[in-house]
Amino acid sequence: MVSSKSPKKKRQHHVWQYYLSAWENNGKVQCWQAGKKIFGTGTKNLGVEAYFYTLRELSAADEVLINQLIDRCDVHLRPIAKGWHNVFLTPGKLAKSMGSWPEVLNSGRSPAELPAEVSELEEELHCLFESTGKPLLDSLRTGAALSPNDMPRLLPFLTTQYTRTKAVQERVVDATSGITASIWQVMRHVYASNMAMQIILSGEFKVDVLIAPGELRFITGDQPIVNAQGIWNPEGRHATNLELYYPISPTHALLVSKDSSWTKRQVSDVEANIRNATMARAAHSQVYGQQVSDLDHVANDRRS
Repeated sequence: MVSSKSPKKKRQHHVWQYYLSAWENNGKVQCWQAGKKIFGTGTKNLGVEAYFYTLRELSAADEVLINQLIDRCDVHLRPIAKGWHNVFLTPGKLAKSMGSWPEVLNSGRSPAELPAEVSELEEELHCLFESTGKPLLDSLRTGAALSPNDMPRLLPFLTTQYTRTKAVQERVVDATSGITASIWQVMRHVYASNMAMQIILSGEFKVDVLIAPGELRFITGDQPIVNAQGIWNPEGRHATNLELYYPISPTHALLVSKDSSWTKRQVSDVEANIRNATMARAAHSQVYGQQVSDLDHVANDRRS
């Protein structure tokens, strides 16, 4: 028998709550949001949107476009990309199949009311990536360093955190005049995997652990990982280099770049302020800090 309808998770986070918990002070993260005073709230209210990851059925035209984009990937990475395509095709096929089962027909349920493991596939995928990332974050937040052996675990987690957000989704959809809107649920995973593998296979990238100086603290936002090489470019000019910056707590951050050297280093006040301004500029609509004073200059650092 098909079980009774499982309630869908309405509030779906495109920024991981556990990640944001590092900025909590007395149970609250300080948040800057345009048009509002800085306010403190729990992580459940940050980086969240109703049904953000709800599974959308792919049309025949969607599948053609996905395949065309996959064909542009490096030939060695196409099997991974096609694997992601199949992951998102299978639930749609299952939904259609279940819709013809006598138990479903007799219950009067529609494909939209299928069990949560089908309709909430993408959110469950993010939970798997988070389970990989959590031990790494816990270790790094206590002062551990990284080595090349950590790259296969670290990079897929980082690139998924980069592509999963509302900010990246809207920028990609806008840049493609809306044609990727219905397929981004697949392509964000394709591009995240490709980016991770290209970084690893290049052998050119290393990771530094940055330590905040003195009384200054790192801030973050609802685009928590950014390509710092592209944020300050004029509109319409794309980055030609890659430098992934990811604050992991008010006191620690990661920098993935060709100029990194597997070191831990305390940054200067100037670099800390530049890193914070970069996070403020990259954010979609919310910027987060541990203290109200950490967000004093956010409005000046935002895109005009």
